[in-house]
Amino acid sequence: MSFVRPEARAQIWRWREVLAGFGIGILALSWIFGPAGLLGWIGWVLLIAAFLLIFIGIQRARFRGEGGGPGVVNVDEG
Repeated sequence: MSFVRPEARAQIWRWREVLAGFGIGILALSWIFGPAGLLGWIGWVLLIAAFLLIFIGIQRARFRGEGGGPGVVNVDEG
């Protein structure tokens, strides 16, 4: 039994890279503004990676289709 509608689940799955990028960005910001030292430096690197993941995720989500588009050939033999 699922509490999420199939349409909502499809949209979440379509934008999964963007959502993961936001999660990683929040973690990176907590590391940057939290403890000092090496974890802060790793946070900056992680923040850059999060921005790149969000950028790439937006590009992929815009063009990701349903999967049954042109290019699929069905052959009916008589």
